[in-house]
Amino acid sequence: MDKRSAYIVLGIGAMFCIVAVFRLFNFEVSGFVVAIFSLTAALISLSDLLEITRYKNYVIRVLILALVIFIGALTILVLKIEVEFPFISNMGDSFTLIGLGLVIVLYGLKELIEKDEIIPLENEIIPLEEELKIARYKVTKNEYNEMMEINDIIERLKDLDNRVLNFNKVHDGWASLSETLDFAWHQNNGPFFDGGNREKYSIFLKELDSFVDDISNSAETNYLSTNEKPINMWGVSMPINMQRRSNGRYDLPLQSILTKRQNVLKLWTEFKDIVNKRYENERSKI
Repeated sequence: MDKRSAYIVLGIGAMFCIVAVFRLFNFEVSGFVVAIFSLTAALISLSDLLEITRYKNYVIRVLILALVIFIGALTILVLKIEVEFPFISNMGDSFTLIGLGLVIVLYGLKELIEKDEIIPLENEIIPLEEELKIARYKVTKNEYNEMMEINDIIERLKDLDNRVLNFNKVHDGWASLSETLDFAWHQNNGPFFDGGNREKYSIFLKELDSFVDDISNSAETNYLSTNEKPINMWGVSMPINMQRRSNGRYDLPLQSILTKRQNVLKLWTEFKDIVNKRYENERSKI
């Protein structure tokens, strides 16, 4: 029961208690009003039962109906409106007994459902096709979330590249990313398990590894020129080392490194598009 529903139930319950106290001091309460109060109590019990079934979306409607009926009964009580029927006394007694009976029966049904002694309406058998659809969506959503985490890191590394490469420096941020992804790939065969995604992702990993080798080979071996820049990777602040790029005769020119980087980012964009499209497609079917 949500907070709004709880307030309705508490309000009705409090008014029941107040009316009961007044009745102790000979305040007149007609049989018709008592019957309506009993009906209200039965509706509240019904809403409690609906909470544990697949019809729980109707709980608030039942409670609103109970509130409207209860307000009507209070209006009749406070304004002392005479409701005259030949059988009013019998009707009041009957409704009272029916209301109490429904409260007890609904409470018993709820207990049986919660103890699985009867089949819960909420746990109806889901068709196999529907289960497969939900399972595909969950797998696709998980891979989409994994992809977006990696994409966030790549965007941070791209931003760092713009501030480093133009000053004839390199950093080991791409190496940290490559090592983490390679470990997950070889130890857990993850984080992508869809066949099409895995094929494209493996191509990206190979190109990323080659790009990292080029960066490592072009960095100066003089660690005195090294400084650090922290980058957030999977919620952890990773120190990224930056150092000058070697400009020896046999070293890779900067343009070769930039070309390799562009190819890595191109492969990542292609992979990201595949994951995005599959996620959007599966999401639309739910």
